[in-house]
Amino acid sequence: MKHTHHHFLMTFAIVVTLFVASLYFYMNSSLKSMTQDVIDTRSKVASLQSINNKSQKLKKLDKNSADDWKKLYGMFVTTDGTVSFIESLESLGVKVGSEISITAIDNVAPESGSLAVNGYVSAKVSVRGSWTSVLKTLMLVENMPYKAIISNVQISENTGETSTVSRWGMSFDIKSIKAI
Repeated sequence: MKHTHHHFLMTFAIVVTLFVASLYFYMNSSLKSMTQDVIDTRSKVASLQSINNKSQKLKKLDKNSADDWKKLYGMFVTTDGTVSFIESLESLGVKVGSEISITAIDNVAPESGSLAVNGYVSAKVSVRGSWTSVLKTLMLVENMPYKAIISNVQISENTGETSTVSRWGMSFDIKSIKAI
């Protein structure tokens, strides 16, 4: 009888050992799987944090550059700002003592392939005054807060003037990009 009792214990020990070994391998593979899931999740979280940080930096940059964007948009003539553009040109003469007259103004359609999809406002401008006031007017026009192209500048002396101050004349074309 002792003999059968040992077989039973031996069989029980083998079954328990196999059960424990299979439980060990099952837990080991489960832990490896969980560990890999944790590593993947951490890398996704790190990636999302990086994207969030970049997004926060871009939002901060956008907020900090809001005034610069306003200045940039102010450099273009708005679609309904042609009159204020003309008034700005004409008011420059008062500041330096010259007479400014705009002889022609035109809203130019955009050229094909042009970056300015809204076209231009162009004007022919005539200025009369002393040499100093004429040159100061040109300087002020060049420094207007618009993205403008000045071309065909011609300066001449008006010898038929009877005033004590020599009168000079200047004409030029100005073209400014219209904004949306």
